[in-house]
Amino acid sequence: MSITDLIPWKRNKNVSVNKSRSFHSSLQNEVNRLFDNFGRNWDVDFPFNKEESSVFYPDINLSENENECVVTAELPGMDEKDVNVVLKSGGLTIKGEKKSGSEEKKQNGYIYSERTYGSFYRQIPLPEEIDPDSVEAKFKNGVLTITLPKTEKAKAGRKKIDIKAE
Repeated sequence: MSITDLIPWKRNKNVSVNKSRSFHSSLQNEVNRLFDNFGRNWDVDFPFNKEESSVFYPDINLSENENECVVTAELPGMDEKDVNVVLKSGGLTIKGEKKSGSEEKKQNGYIYSERTYGSFYRQIPLPEEIDPDSVEAKFKNGVLTITLPKTEKAKAGRKKIDIKAE
């Protein structure tokens, strides 16, 4: 394939193409699409202050043992009333909104005020069957801890596989 194969009016010499309008508008649409989608769905922290952005992305840890799964979410500056936890089949959803603000009165009657808002939504797939009636959530010092006990069926269905060296 040569570079000329990419140019629409060079592909088929029998077809009349409005070179200026269709090619440029389709090129412009493609460039716009690339810029619109650039960086979407990246799980990366960009070099800006998280506190200044409108999106809050809390750190979450998931640990598991034979009896339970434990989800820990770091939510600094938040209270338990700002967080909503829902257990659905297939996963745990944690969502909330962080609000903070400060106000400083200056000389000559000026007021300096700053407000920060950020919402988050995290969905965590769960590895085993969970007993929904025994789930507990605790919030202390900005840390949300959710304990998800496994069902008896999930506990019994586990078998350790021995590894043999050859």
